[in-house]
Amino acid sequence: MRRILLIITVLFSLSSSAQSTFGTYGSVGLNRIGVYYELGGIYQLKKHQFNIGARLYEPDLVFEKNYPGLSLGYQNFLRSDKKMKILYGVSLGAFYENKTTTNLWLFDPKLIAGPKWNFTEEFSLNLKAGFGMVINKVETSYGANIETFKYLNYELALGLTYRFGNHSYD
Repeated sequence: MRRILLIITVLFSLSSSAQSTFGTYGSVGLNRIGVYYELGGIYQLKKHQFNIGARLYEPDLVFEKNYPGLSLGYQNFLRSDKKMKILYGVSLGAFYENKTTTNLWLFDPKLIAGPKWNFTEEFSLNLKAGFGMVINKVETSYGANIETFKYLNYELALGLTYRFGNHSYD
């Protein structure tokens, strides 16, 4: 029990001394799947930012019921300028939809990059371009037939971030 408390204490002290920041973000984007809206939260530790959120696509040829999917991401920042940074990282979206006679799983892993502008210590605006794949797995109800389709994906998104907690310009 003492070891667990010691590990928790060390991790907490490292986290508090590294000026971690929490926040929320929202973005609107376009890719080969369609137009999407994304809301989520961030955890930032120095130049490293981790995102988790929900992504919702407009009605299109892929999704019929428009349930939100899970969005995960990691970003790192370049440059020491306090007003503008260059971000790069990875992003993954995961979706599931039960259609009338099929089940659809959709994954869209991608590499992202773009500029980020800090307006204040709390607000920042970013423009992200992404490049990756879309992986569709379709299972029919007429047996255990699973088909996998893969195609190239590109993305352009505009996002706004609000940070609270320990403020620092990344």
